[in-house]
Amino acid sequence: MLAAVARAAAERAAGSGRKADARLTARERNRLAAAFAAGTAAADLLGRLRARRLAARAGDSHFTADAAAETSVFADLPGLPDLEPAAALDHFLGLVPELGVDPRKWAPAMYRRAFTLARATEATTVGRVHRAVAEAIRDGHGGTPAVHRALTEAGLSDENGSYAELVWRTASMSAYNEGAQAEMSHPDLEGVWGGWEYLAVPDSRARPAHAARHGRIYPMSATFSEVRGTGPGDVIQCRCSFAPLTKQQVEQRLANGGHIEKKL
Repeated sequence: MLAAVARAAAERAAGSGRKADARLTARERNRLAAAFAAGTAAADLLGRLRARRLAARAGDSHFTADAAAETSVFADLPGLPDLEPAAALDHFLGLVPELGVDPRKWAPAMYRRAFTLARATEATTVGRVHRAVAEAIRDGHGGTPAVHRALTEAGLSDENGSYAELVWRTASMSAYNEGAQAEMSHPDLEGVWGGWEYLAVPDSRARPAHAARHGRIYPMSATFSEVRGTGPGDVIQCRCSFAPLTKQQVEQRLANGGHIEKKL
């Protein structure tokens, strides 16, 4: 959807001559927000489903909450029906009726998140497309060649969809982590979880600040997003996640010399 609305904006910009205007129309903005609403709602619910399934297994003596094995949001999302938030919630409640979600509050919250994402994405996408179109026109390209070049350079074409993929993955992973953590904090799971472990991907691509948090234990009162950071430099392309820890697991870590980080 992002690539589609960007293409329409690029075509308008390329046809407007030197005063290229790549802004989205209200209809395009609404279509983009609807796509974000469907995608992030599904990711949020997958995170909640994960928290419930892990809680059901927490009494097993061999229980582990290895997020690398459990986090399958990008594998699972394409197989889900493309539903607006209220319908997606009905679908998931059919699978797990005990999900701690108030439909009257949750669906509107998903739409608010989606419109915020759409606005922020439009701001960055318009800038990328505008600059690329202006450069193409300056170099003597017009019409379809200008549009194709602009979209490719902006990461929004069939050949190069890197920026569109980045936006989608970032929004989905954020919603997935937030949904899982919100469900973990539900009152009827209060006796299960004692904290959570930060999981970075400690390789050459990892941000140093994120890698430094790998393996640290945080209290349930600390959210993943506030520990990880909420600025663009923390969120975009972040591959970090977390593993929930039962109260027994936290006690064992503490007995072995570990400690719980202070809430930020």
